[in-house]
Amino acid sequence: MISRSDVIAAIDAAEETFSWCFAFLRDADGIAHDRPNLYAFQSKLTHALFKLNQAYRAIRAERNLLISRKVRYKEAWFRARMAQLDQYAKAVTFAIGNGRELGDGFAWLFYRDETALLEEHTRHQRQLLLPPNVGGLGERTFIDRMQGFAGTFILYHAITSFLRLGDFSFFDPDSGRIETIAELKTRHIADDHYEFTLAFSFGRDSPLAERLRRTPEPTTSQPALGLDSVTQHKLDRQVHQMTAALQKRDTQPGRSTLNAPGNFHYDALDKVIRSSTPRAMVFGKAGNGLLLAAWRPRPQKSLGKRMMRNAASLTKPMDPLRTQVENIMSSDFEDNCLFVGSLGNTENGFPTMLHGAIPLVWWPVENAELRDLLFHHVHVTTVFNPAHLWNRMRSKGFTVTIGDRSRVREVTRRINGNTLKIHHFQHFQQLVEYTLMDDGAVADLLDAFVQQATAVANQKPIRIGLHTRLTL
Repeated sequence: MISRSDVIAAIDAAEETFSWCFAFLRDADGIAHDRPNLYAFQSKLTHALFKLNQAYRAIRAERNLLISRKVRYKEAWFRARMAQLDQYAKAVTFAIGNGRELGDGFAWLFYRDETALLEEHTRHQRQLLLPPNVGGLGERTFIDRMQGFAGTFILYHAITSFLRLGDFSFFDPDSGRIETIAELKTRHIADDHYEFTLAFSFGRDSPLAERLRRTPEPTTSQPALGLDSVTQHKLDRQVHQMTAALQKRDTQPGRSTLNAPGNFHYDALDKVIRSSTPRAMVFGKAGNGLLLAAWRPRPQKSLGKRMMRNAASLTKPMDPLRTQVENIMSSDFEDNCLFVGSLGNTENGFPTMLHGAIPLVWWPVENAELRDLLFHHVHVTTVFNPAHLWNRMRSKGFTVTIGDRSRVREVTRRINGNTLKIHHFQHFQQLVEYTLMDDGAVADLLDAFVQQATAVANQKPIRIGLHTRLTL
């Protein structure tokens, strides 16, 4: 049986690696000049996440075994044990999300200019766990031993939340972009003999393609056995998807750039974290419609114990919060409403990261405060009243229609007798909630976009995509 101490020990073992990764990412000189640790980063993080994955799978295996033998146990004991296992799984999931927060920060260094390719990644489903068994062994071995292959820097997708197409990306330092995406298949032959099949898709005119053709084939004492028909069919489909994504990036028409000031409230976050105590919540406004509430629970050195505490539905009395929300309500609005969220929450195993946003680890917040948030020494709750953003939009000539449960149904604007409609407005609301962008800056961005789109449309029906890309 898995015990509470087993779970805590597994998470604490990962904490040492996570702390190292965080310190390395926040050290600009180290990233720029420390090549050995730059190469080691992903291997260290991969193996830490692998150990957490083992713990998670062991918990789920015991849970499934108990369910299959439910009739053998007393009902009270069964329910109590299932509740324990659920808490253990939740704590490990929190920790896996912590690791992915760091993986996102690392991969963003190489992918931040790949807007079109990132869009293709988001079309695919993310996976909570690293591949198990032989497949996982192959991927870990590849990132351990093949870094620098053909003069590239290899990125491992499974340790991130936003790289989902293929297993690896190959960054070419010469071109400064992702030149290829690859899928790896591993087959166990016998004993310690494994066969690896790596399938590449290249971008247009990729210098890497010719470089790989000149790479000597590995020597082997046995002929390759190849893949079975089912695996080969799956690989063919995956290669087609990777090829289509790269071709779409390389052949899409040029994009116009609209530069707009973001005005982010990082200073408000820094202040509430620094001021937080175990005695009471500390509050701060991040613009007109966003309230930050920080609370620092009783100090606990062990990440495992902090995660276990989170998994037990740690709560702080909300009475002070209820009185503070009056600061973001307005009697001038008829559609005041509140959405409650949090920053640094990884309870589902993934960080909250919007498309085009900056990973939390790169936010310009003091290292000590950011570390406390990332590693759950402090909890930051967000309370968002979007009525302030809606009012800003209306003041700029937009019509904002609100539907059930205070969800935006439609955002339109009449221009020269024509109607312009903004789709997926929820994304722009979330820029306020989850990136701390000022609601006025969001409204200004959309207003500037409409002016540019109107000039491009020239009175003709047209659909124009607006892809936000936040920069520091």
